[in-house]
Amino acid sequence: MGRVQSRPDTFFRVGPVEPGGLQCFAVRQDDVAKSRCDVDFHHPSYASLIRQIETLPNTALISEIIASPLISGFAAGKENRAQSGEESAPQIRPTQILPDGEIDLSDAYGIGSENISERDYLQSGEVLFNNTNSTLLVGKSAVFREPVAAVCSNHVTRLLLKDGIEPEFVEMVLNMLQQKGYFARLCTNFNNQAGVNTATLATVRIPFPSAEQREHLVADMLAAREERRAKLTEADALLAGIDDFMLEALGIAPPAEDTRRVFAVRLGNMPERLDPAFQHPSYERLTAGLEIAPVETHPLGNILMSISSGATPHRSQSSLYADSGIKFLRILNVDGGEIIDKDMKYITETVHNGQLARSQLDHGDVLMTITGRVGSAAVVRDEHLPANINQHIVRMRIDTARCLPEFLCEWLNSAVGLVLSNRYVSGGTRAALDYAAIRSIRVPLPRFADQERIVDAIATKRDETRRLQAEAEAGWTEAKRRFEVELLGTANIIR
Repeated sequence: MGRVQSRPDTFFRVGPVEPGGLQCFAVRQDDVAKSRCDVDFHHPSYASLIRQIETLPNTALISEIIASPLISGFAAGKENRAQSGEESAPQIRPTQILPDGEIDLSDAYGIGSENISERDYLQSGEVLFNNTNSTLLVGKSAVFREPVAAVCSNHVTRLLLKDGIEPEFVEMVLNMLQQKGYFARLCTNFNNQAGVNTATLATVRIPFPSAEQREHLVADMLAAREERRAKLTEADALLAGIDDFMLEALGIAPPAEDTRRVFAVRLGNMPERLDPAFQHPSYERLTAGLEIAPVETHPLGNILMSISSGATPHRSQSSLYADSGIKFLRILNVDGGEIIDKDMKYITETVHNGQLARSQLDHGDVLMTITGRVGSAAVVRDEHLPANINQHIVRMRIDTARCLPEFLCEWLNSAVGLVLSNRYVSGGTRAALDYAAIRSIRVPLPRFADQERIVDAIATKRDETRRLQAEAEAGWTEAKRRFEVELLGTANIIR
């Protein structure tokens, strides 16, 4: 973090900042005395954006467009959550407000109605502003139009707008400012979080063109949002259909859902393990279905040539790591059947060829995560090499005369494959899978030509999914650029 140095009439920042950011700037002491003295608030790019908005022909303060004072929701602990069957309302927290103006109630906590007063219920058309979060997420906003009675947490501020002001326009402007880094500069930091309180939010000035122009901007953005949603929905359907396709191709009946929490098992039928999760009747049904399938299944160990997990060099030994070269894969790099470069780490050749020599990767290796998010698999390609893995991943080399690496990967990533691998997890606070458990996972082995047909068909579906996802994001990005340019005349990020 940079530091502040002062002189009688100025202060300025020196030291490391975000990539490409301004490392040193000066501010007149008079300007500081009128507002705040923190560095981020006085960053020139932030000041430039404020000036740009203030010089627009039509602007408005948030305080000028709201019909009632800004208020936030309420905090709710476990004791306030509704039990199964009780009357409740979902509580919108920061995680329910998605980055581009949508609300997802799928994992919202239900708050018991006895803990809710009438004024707590959200009104349709209210703009919800995420007032407390990590610095870069403060300010994400959405319009509440859900067909259910709902409330919000104290980390969300409610904006009820005056008649004639489009909630979607205000939401879109707030999200534009958030994504430009406006609220990251405006918010104050406390207890590892950042926030913008109601008093500060009320003073925010936003572009506010004519009603006709606002209507045009909203219509364009809503059309783009709907097109994006449709493409992502189509992509999700393609991905969701992969499991059904694979099971049908293998002649395996989809296992029936069994959510029983109470069941009995004969003691004589528990030779392996005594824990209830392992003995759940759903596994017996799944195993029975595999046994009668037309394709014979085998323990994964029957096709394994070798298996190895990696290790993690001690963090204190910084000399063991590198800025580039040998990729060092962790759980977050193995996801969705692919190896991704998210937050990639690197190790030195000395570590790769010494301490981690046994876990060096080669083309065609199948990787599987064995702790935390157990069972995610991917196949190593030439473009991923040279690479190695940490102790939370296993590298499997299989008999390619009997099984395609890509087929094994698809099976492990399928809903059935994940159920089979997660059945054998052990551990208390962190789920883990050992070598014996991995070798016991049942794998169907159809004819080689059938494996190739299944793999090719799934690859086509994944390619189409990626195309739809890329088109959805490209179209949405272009719509946001048009929105910003029409409002501000530019589309620059201030961070």
